[in-house]
Amino acid sequence: MSALTFLKYQYWFFGSCINEKLCDKIIEAGETEMSEMTKRGENTTATTYGYKEEKGDKDIKILDKTYEDLKKDGISPNDVTVRKTNIAWLSGSSGHQWLFDLIVPYINEANKKTGWNFDISASESAQFTKYDPGGYYGWHADGNPETYKKYIEGISPKMKDPYGEERPVPPYVKDDIMVGKYRKISMTLNLTDPKEYDGGDLKFDFGPHWEGNRYHLCEEIRPRGSMIVFPSSLYHQVTPVTRGTRYSLVIWFLGKPFK
Repeated sequence: MSALTFLKYQYWFFGSCINEKLCDKIIEAGETEMSEMTKRGENTTATTYGYKEEKGDKDIKILDKTYEDLKKDGISPNDVTVRKTNIAWLSGSSGHQWLFDLIVPYINEANKKTGWNFDISASESAQFTKYDPGGYYGWHADGNPETYKKYIEGISPKMKDPYGEERPVPPYVKDDIMVGKYRKISMTLNLTDPKEYDGGDLKFDFGPHWEGNRYHLCEEIRPRGSMIVFPSSLYHQVTPVTRGTRYSLVIWFLGKPFK
């Protein structure tokens, strides 16, 4: 459940605010980076905290179920995979500053118009995400209750992921601008014409005490180039894609702890 249920607006959207040429440009940039990652021997499979991404057909998948659904089916939430997507990272330092110049004004506008007025002072790299048929991301929140800590080689903890790559153990990070901050605002941009895929719906969970419908199907993001901005503590999911491919771009905006 969101820790910010007192807010007047749980999310803000901009319908078809990014034109088709720019959507195509972002997809081309993401696919190019995925190809370069593959050439470098890097895995494009999206990992999760605790490495609960899908790794094989025999995995028990959360799909669009809640933990309550799993328990009713006699399945422990610890035994399920929560994600099946491929990703690439696009950053200003890798030649994609234009992306942030494009997106940040919308974030500032949403932060002001909703009345959140969150203190944000940094962002993470943009995550280009590809949902092929069968791709999904179960219920989760983007925010972490711990602030990011500076990763120091040889001192800070690290571990190998399921693909043999060594990574810092969260919340340790190498980027100084992230240290002492955590995710406050999340942004999702839909890059794909809804006629090109089925499923892949963004849904929000406003919590059991929310007045009205707890689970909200976010249809506002379906038109290509539409953007959703929401607090990173808000639980959400992307339902399984059943036909075609869905592309999206996600960026998290950071700030120091709430006071």
